[in-house]
Amino acid sequence: MKIAQNILNTFFPPIVGAKDLIKEIKPDKSIINLSQGIPSIMPPNQAVLMLTEKMSELESIHKYSDDRGIPELREEIKKDIYERHGIKIGVENILITAGANMAFFQAILTLLNSGDTILIPSPYYFNYVMAANFLNVEVREVNILNEDIFLEEFRNKLSDKLDAVLFINPENPTGRVYDKEFLREVYKVSLKKNIVFIYDEVYRDFYIEDGARHYSPIEEYGISENLIILGSFSKSYGMTGYRVGYLIADKEFIWNLLKVQDTNIICAPVASQYLAYYSLKYFKNHPEEYVERLKKSVEIFCEKMKDVDWFNFRKPEGAIYTLLNYDFPIDGNEMVKMLYEREGILTVSGNSFGRFSNRSLRISFNDLDVERILELKKRFEEFGKWIKEK
Repeated sequence: MKIAQNILNTFFPPIVGAKDLIKEIKPDKSIINLSQGIPSIMPPNQAVLMLTEKMSELESIHKYSDDRGIPELREEIKKDIYERHGIKIGVENILITAGANMAFFQAILTLLNSGDTILIPSPYYFNYVMAANFLNVEVREVNILNEDIFLEEFRNKLSDKLDAVLFINPENPTGRVYDKEFLREVYKVSLKKNIVFIYDEVYRDFYIEDGARHYSPIEEYGISENLIILGSFSKSYGMTGYRVGYLIADKEFIWNLLKVQDTNIICAPVASQYLAYYSLKYFKNHPEEYVERLKKSVEIFCEKMKDVDWFNFRKPEGAIYTLLNYDFPIDGNEMVKMLYEREGILTVSGNSFGRFSNRSLRISFNDLDVERILELKKRFEEFGKWIKEK
């Protein structure tokens, strides 16, 4: 069958590849799956019970909602934005989508033409680059090693012929948190040069450092024709399987994006929207317990893994990931397979996150307790000894 060239030119999704690896190869040791970013958190029990009751009571829950999303959820997101950032937006600025991936894909489909350019910091989140490839949007991949140098370059040559810029904060796959002043300056330059600033806040609740506060340009600039906010309930409320995300933008952009939404999915799953509504309205602090567990896992992991001598890593400041960087002249995909076959540890190749991370492995902290971390250390050390002798 004929396949579109843009699809053929796009790399295969690494998480699907990781799941296929589990089916194809059975390692001798038990599997420790660090590949996919699925937080070990469930939706609030009471919210699920409220949804269950609604399923039998409310006929509309089994039918299409407004393409924009159920009014209750949009109203609750509006209130949440005000409580977090002190800025008032309207429900007309909010669109509910089937996850943040869909929000991004539909946003750039509405925003960018074939041949337009988007700047994406690298290492990047692979699905967003895949979406750009599908639409023949040029990705300007930039490794931000030094924020001051990047800013100087962005003010000058780097922003030339640029239509959009994307930042994920906290970042997937590195666990990096961008400095508030840095993001503020990037946004100011974007405004001045009429570049649309796309801001992914999926991990806004996941900060490792005590007292850290999430920054969003919306709290200073409000709704703007140069700002698109992406959000999700997947991570913070353990709803990865329910597929509920959202997009915040100016009214005209939302109106035009509805053409894409109606063609693509009509509306996000209605039952899922109600679960998101109940979770946000009645259990706003639900992510906090998981974040405390995440902080402990990260601290223990960093302490125990500092003695493993074949990789180095950056302590994550937020989100649920980090990259393990190694010096062996081995392709990331091959490294993933070797580590899985020999030690049962499943990771994601750094190749999937751009050209600046080809000798690295992404891990997700998920539910790493002390026992699993100690087992991981043991297996990592055994693998390091084996590969050095190989």
